[in-house]
Amino acid sequence: MIAASWSRDVPAEGRTERGQNLVEFALLMPFILLFLGAIIWFALAMHTRSNLQQAVREAARQAAVGQDLVTVQEAGAGNAPETLEPEEVKWCLPTGSSGHVGESIRVYIDEGNDGTEGYSYTLAPATGVFAFFGVSNVEVNMQPRATARLEKSMTGVPACAP
Repeated sequence: MIAASWSRDVPAEGRTERGQNLVEFALLMPFILLFLGAIIWFALAMHTRSNLQQAVREAARQAAVGQDLVTVQEAGAGNAPETLEPEEVKWCLPTGSSGHVGESIRVYIDEGNDGTEGYSYTLAPATGVFAFFGVSNVEVNMQPRATARLEKSMTGVPACAP
């Protein structure tokens, strides 16, 4: 009976590269995870942007048919309840519009309620690994807005800031 040892079955040139795949995997894995994390963060931001855009689009539709501000705000916030409060949904008449049928009305988000458009989305909070490296909050300013043509004349709608 011939006893075959493991070292005789593996060619000599194959023995020198044992573990190479593990080392390459260990070196590349942090970059793969970072890339995957970036894709997920970007997807979450786009999901939020899409929800906000749908909210202002629905609110603009409600405004165009002559609903009051409270109804418009509730319609907008109802389409993005985890993101928006009703008072953050605003409307205005673009330059040249006086609120008559056929003219435009704009609906936008004013998160700070200071008259400027925008929703501040925190892309990467300054916690965990980011806090360890001294990175502050990474925020993206989203400015979803929608314009619709009035089907009913409206009064009391403010003019949009230039």
